[in-house]
Amino acid sequence: MVLPIKRTIIYGPINSRRLGFSLGINLTPQGKKYCDFDCLYCHYGKTEYHKLNPDDDDIFPEMENVLTEIEMALRSDVEFSYLTFSGNGEPTLYPRFKELTYEVNRLARKIRPYVKVTLLSNSSTCRRNSFIKSLEYIDLPIMKLDVGNPSLFKRINRPVEDLDFYEIVDGLVDLPNITIQSLFLEGDPDNTTDKALNDWFTCLQKIRPQHIQIYTLDRPFADKDRYGLVQIKKVPEEKMVKVVETGRERFGFKMDRY
Repeated sequence: MVLPIKRTIIYGPINSRRLGFSLGINLTPQGKKYCDFDCLYCHYGKTEYHKLNPDDDDIFPEMENVLTEIEMALRSDVEFSYLTFSGNGEPTLYPRFKELTYEVNRLARKIRPYVKVTLLSNSSTCRRNSFIKSLEYIDLPIMKLDVGNPSLFKRINRPVEDLDFYEIVDGLVDLPNITIQSLFLEGDPDNTTDKALNDWFTCLQKIRPQHIQIYTLDRPFADKDRYGLVQIKKVPEEKMVKVVETGRERFGFKMDRY
């Protein structure tokens, strides 16, 4: 069982565990899932467009339409504290992402100055100049790092072939004031083994994010019906607590479990 694909540009607001009331911005082609990852646990199911670079920019929603809907939401009576780039895939693959973040930030500051512009990204584009420049207009960049080595990266996040794990880590090292978000799962594959956690903490020591958010499965997710023999399951609470304690006490990270 998976959640239905979002078919609108604006959705919510969603009462998020991490962000409170957040209004989502979906930049993927209408009714499609477009991402350069195909994560085993994704609650939207298998990635339909599994690509790093689009073949045709015209499949994405027009920026003017995106801005019109965002302005309408900002001027509405609906209460929310965050405008979050997320949706049915990786939002930074949107062809005019940098330009769009500038305009969204401008609208938010003009209409609802207290609303923060947030990004939920899989980190795949973190070395692109256009992405780096877009961070100037994003109040809270939340970047994914589920694993600490290329092997688990391929098995859990299932990236397109052109993506190199260590290049992504190096890109994250150079980004200021980011939050790292990581999902943990047990089964086959498993990113909670001693080796997996040691590799993950090693990467985090290089990145030194301002905050780390960890969580585990709590929605419909992939199972053996999706990828043959692959089976994954939720991580027990006591193990999640132990990860947080290790991060705080051994490495001095600001880390929370959601």
